[in-house]
Amino acid sequence: MKLLATSLVLALAASNVHAAKLAGDEFQYTTAASPGQALNGVVSPAGSSFGFVETSWTTNTTNTSVGSVAATTSAMSYSGSGVNIPASPINSAVQFSSNAANVTNTTAATRTLTTALVAATQPDVYVSFLARFQAGTFTTENFYFYLGTAGTAGNRYDIGFSDVGGATDFGVRATTNGTYAQTSGGLAGSVPNFGTTPATYFIVGKLTKDAGSSTYNRFTIFANPTGIVPDSAGTGSTTVSVGTANSGLSSINTVGFGFTGLDSGDQFQIDNLLIGQTWQDVVTPVPFGVDSTAGLALLGLASAWKLRRRVKA
Repeated sequence: MKLLATSLVLALAASNVHAAKLAGDEFQYTTAASPGQALNGVVSPAGSSFGFVETSWTTNTTNTSVGSVAATTSAMSYSGSGVNIPASPINSAVQFSSNAANVTNTTAATRTLTTALVAATQPDVYVSFLARFQAGTFTTENFYFYLGTAGTAGNRYDIGFSDVGGATDFGVRATTNGTYAQTSGGLAGSVPNFGTTPATYFIVGKLTKDAGSSTYNRFTIFANPTGIVPDSAGTGSTTVSVGTANSGLSSINTVGFGFTGLDSGDQFQIDNLLIGQTWQDVVTPVPFGVDSTAGLALLGLASAWKLRRRVKA
């Protein structure tokens, strides 16, 4: 009984920790009746998306296709040391592709957060997603997820794949006109694409307001993290700071995906997007849309019940 009581106390304590998943999307838009449908205006299925004002993504389809696809080549999932991000229930993803040469589309898909992220009260923001370059040749191109403020074009935080100076890698930058800081991991060959089985990567970002700053002024990327310990580096990690010429943003209310330089036939697939207040919110594999601390509490209660039954037996 003492063991059970202790487990219950720990579980309840975990459930009271201030942390929460703020927004996310499993991209559950592909069905047998509507495979490959365009993403614009498609309402998110119940339980597969949360934390956004709109019920669907707004897409910019200028020389661009943005649609749901069945991830049939290989399931989009990731397994590292202590990290296990499973494929979505119906194994679907969203695919971004270019229909012409050297296309730049900085607002390929956008959505507004229900509650803005405010640096003064929320100094750390974490984001994670699964990504892979499905087809094409990734040369002098960038593909990224971004966080920003509607109507503020100069300030934005981008995280994703970057080919800078002929070096293909994971990249992060603090402003739209800034230079990508790349990880030290390096991607094999010219693309994160390996023939008939493109590699899936798990990307985690940490946006930070340092002490004394009134804005988000530091952005760190963790590519393929290897543990559930906060800020665990994997394939590579790097940090970029907002330059002195740009003050950064004190709040964020818009997120989305964009790219530069994509050529005809280039395809990127994205799945399992999460935004939260802690590393565990976006890395710990608890049910989608469930607060990570609540999930840990449920796991604690389940463990306690199993132990109690074992003792009684």
